Amino acid sequence: MREFDRITVGGVLVASLSVFGRNWVTFLPLSLIAFALFWIAFFIASAFGLDFDFTVRNAEMACGAWLGGGLAYGVVNTLRGTYASHWEVVRVAVKS
Repeated sequence: MREFDRITVGGVLVASLSVFGRNWVTFLPLSLIAFALFWIAFFIASAFGLDFDFTVRNAEMACGAWLGGGLAYGVVNTLRGTYASHWEVVRVAVKS
């Protein structure tokens, strides 16, 4: 049986949680920053009467892409056996 045929749901969950457990100090602030930026856009749209759906959806997409880029970079580095610093993950997230 080939190696990729033995992937189990439990194995994926264990690997995912171990990556998060090793990097939570990096991933948690990155997530909080992304959600803070989203809420800032939400309140600005509310306060200034901007097109609410357009503004909030674009903010959600931008923050999600930013967060996804940083998380993907951190996970790939962890799976390679290296460690990405907090600022390196934020830098890559901003570039994405």
